[in-house]
Amino acid sequence: MNFPGNSRQPKVHWEWDEWLESRAARRRISEKIGPGVSRRKSSSADKKLRRLFNGERGPDFR
Repeated sequence: MNFPGNSRQPKVHWEWDEWLESRAARRRISEKIGPGVSRRKSSSADKKLRRLFNGERGPDFR
């Protein structure tokens, strides 16, 4: 999606390290707005997520 005045194309392919870095940046911003847990309490994919992440719903980003 391009916005007026923005000639950059959105990045659609991310390396794992790039994604982790961008996620950390988003988390820092969200902590300024509203500190706390920003993860859903449950979802339809819980069984798969918990199997992949040692009983948690996702990796620890802190």
